[in-house]
Amino acid sequence: MARSSNEKRALRRQECREALSEHIYNRLRLRIDPDEVRLQPAPQDVGLYEEIYLELGVSLEAVRPAILKGDWEAPDTDKSAEPQPSPLPHDDSFTATIQRLDRENHQLYNKLDHLHVSMKTCQHRSQILQTRNRHLQEEIRRQRDHIYKLEKDITGMKSSICEAVVVLERTSKK
Repeated sequence: MARSSNEKRALRRQECREALSEHIYNRLRLRIDPDEVRLQPAPQDVGLYEEIYLELGVSLEAVRPAILKGDWEAPDTDKSAEPQPSPLPHDDSFTATIQRLDRENHQLYNKLDHLHVSMKTCQHRSQILQTRNRHLQEEIRRQRDHIYKLEKDITGMKSSICEAVVVLERTSKK
């Protein structure tokens, strides 16, 4: 005898709840009775149970609430309540991985911004040093020109002094 759509939906819902309960236990080590797992698709969404069942652990996963908050501290627990496992920073859920990668990406963007500022500062300093270097090179060129002129003047004076010495020696011998 063929099952009614209500029976099929109820069976699929129960299978889905059991799979979710098992998945939650496997991922989070939390025991949740399948009857306590709440699924709320609309009655016409029978296929949604099938999708949930098939995607469980693939693109659908159980995640600790603290992971969603980004809180790595163990939550305050009631002493009378059953101990809850604390979220671990090495949680390998898709959500935790995405959040970790988002944080790392944000940190890298901050570092990149800092490096851009440092680079701009270095470029500015480099421009200042290049300008100073050009001025110093120009000053060196001027000083060399001046030294060349002075050496030329000294050579001319030496020649004049030598001529004067020769003239003085001739006049003193007479």
